[in-house]
Amino acid sequence: MKKSFLVLTAMVILAAGLSAGLQTHVNSSRILYSSNPEPIQMNPFAVLLQQMPDTLTASGYACQLDSAYPFEADIADDVTPPAGGWVIDTVITWWSNWNGFTAWTNVPNVHFLVYADASNQPAVTPLNEYVCEMANYTATQYGSPNLTYSLIMDVTSLGIIIPEGKHWIEVQPSNVFTVNGQTGLQAGIGIGNGQQMWFRSDVLGYPSWVTASTVWSSPFEMGVILIGNPNSVEETPVDVPSTIQCRLVSAFSGKVSVELALPSSSDVSFRVMDITGRTVGSRDFNAGAGTHSVSLDKNLGTGTYFYRLEASGNVFSGKIIVAE
Repeated sequence: MKKSFLVLTAMVILAAGLSAGLQTHVNSSRILYSSNPEPIQMNPFAVLLQQMPDTLTASGYACQLDSAYPFEADIADDVTPPAGGWVIDTVITWWSNWNGFTAWTNVPNVHFLVYADASNQPAVTPLNEYVCEMANYTATQYGSPNLTYSLIMDVTSLGIIIPEGKHWIEVQPSNVFTVNGQTGLQAGIGIGNGQQMWFRSDVLGYPSWVTASTVWSSPFEMGVILIGNPNSVEETPVDVPSTIQCRLVSAFSGKVSVELALPSSSDVSFRVMDITGRTVGSRDFNAGAGTHSVSLDKNLGTGTYFYRLEASGNVFSGKIIVAE
């Protein structure tokens, strides 16, 4: 019998910002998962940036690299890693596709680009460009007939580092328009640091970088989750007795359990969301000073989830992968 397992990551969310491009379709359905997960395994990677659009209603904005037509459209949003920068392990985005799009199997690779900041906009050319081949990404359709997909890229082997300070990032599929139509990156308003994404496309009449507001009359930010680790130069010891702490603990039968240590009493909000951002389980309560076990009496089915815990003004978050 094939068994299932959970992989979980724990972390404190670091603030940063990103964005996305040209308008098309709207999502209309949600992902369904199978059941029977078994043990949880700990994963050291942290959610460095979490900007989730409403994937059931968000539109897609043109973003693709086409060497044949040629149809190229760029979308970049800003991030500001701390000293040492970020080492990226996983990149998650959401896409709406149209104009004859048929399948992600026609997309041989997806590029991840890092741009320097040039007076609060992306530089003309990228600092670094990384290529994630088809074998290392998974596209899962969750909307029909609007052809909406979640895209999970495993970029561990690429050695992606986003340097410290303000930079701009882009996720761009290699997709030939005349063969496989158009790919559109999903975006939202107010989902990041409040600084809108920028767009560029010769074919669509914008040869130089312009703001999302210039093109779509709205300050969209790119929908994206970055998972990895801070590339810290040195670590500052944590004074455990005086600070709030949160970590995932082992669990079975697909039940998420978090250990929370509070230096004083606090209201606590605990949520688990699926890849569309839909809440699949939640708890809200008040807890006194000390250590508490926070869990959901709910089995998670196969798929990717995120948890979010808020207490005493702190936010903790992590990724949960239930795989067969």
